[in-house]
Amino acid sequence: MKKVLFATNNPAKIKRFKDALQAHDIDLISIKDLDENDKVKLNEDGKKLDKVEKDLLEEKIDTLHAKLEEIVKYIMVKIKEIHTTTELNKFLSDFNAQFNNENFLG
Repeated sequence: MKKVLFATNNPAKIKRFKDALQAHDIDLISIKDLDENDKVKLNEDGKKLDKVEKDLLEEKIDTLHAKLEEIVKYIMVKIKEIHTTTELNKFLSDFNAQFNNENFLG
């Protein structure tokens, strides 16, 4: 049986996942199961992001920013090709449909 450390002090979370994973031959252990020398203090107040969470959030923001820059460049190129109100309305309609029907921002 494999052992997996679940980094939480929340007993309800531990029980819920422990029961589910036992069926897959996985023994879930919590921080409380560690020797005193191996224990770490977790901030689980829901108010502060740890470094990993901050890094992931910053990465997501950077990705969205890059995608938005692509969208703006696309619009700037297409607008130069528009010469009539009909072409503008068609572009706006197509762009709106694409934006609403796809995971446009990734």
